[in-house]
Amino acid sequence: MRKVFIALLFLAFSWKMLPAQEEQPILIIVDMQEAFTQHQMDSVVSQRLITNINNFISGWRPEEVIFIQAHIQTLNISFKGIKVETEENLKLDGRLNRKKIDPVFMKEESSALTVSELSAYLESNQIDHLYLAGIYLGECLSATAIDAKEKGYRVTVIREAVTAKKTRKSEKMLRKLEKHGVEVI
Repeated sequence: MRKVFIALLFLAFSWKMLPAQEEQPILIIVDMQEAFTQHQMDSVVSQRLITNINNFISGWRPEEVIFIQAHIQTLNISFKGIKVETEENLKLDGRLNRKKIDPVFMKEESSALTVSELSAYLESNQIDHLYLAGIYLGECLSATAIDAKEKGYRVTVIREAVTAKKTRKSEKMLRKLEKHGVEVI
């Protein structure tokens, strides 16, 4: 009986001495491109959003931040025929606090996790928690959050660093994400 007690005591202490598995988070900025921030958004809303994102990025450093760009193509149908054109102003907004070391991934679908290079990056770096900021709630940002949650990631959306196309709908969309198990801070 005494040997069993000592063995259990040893196991209890050795279990407590094991280092806790640390979370591996990453900050992902979704679709903060000039085509959206300077041409589709109200300038006051755009500047406030970029300021909030930059504040969060500053608090995140020195860690890397991932930036996601949407590859936008439009289908133009006219009497001259059908033409697929790539949207101009695809570059990231120059007001963002981005460093050269920060990875940038181009996506063609709503969810950023459809980009195989991003999925490989997250896996190789053992990332398990995604913090999301950017535009647009109800579209790409929500699709990325829900897709990530379904793939087993812990997902946190930063309330002050996201917006919807119609800003008055942002809170409704954040509540919808919470119903999917996404944390909103």
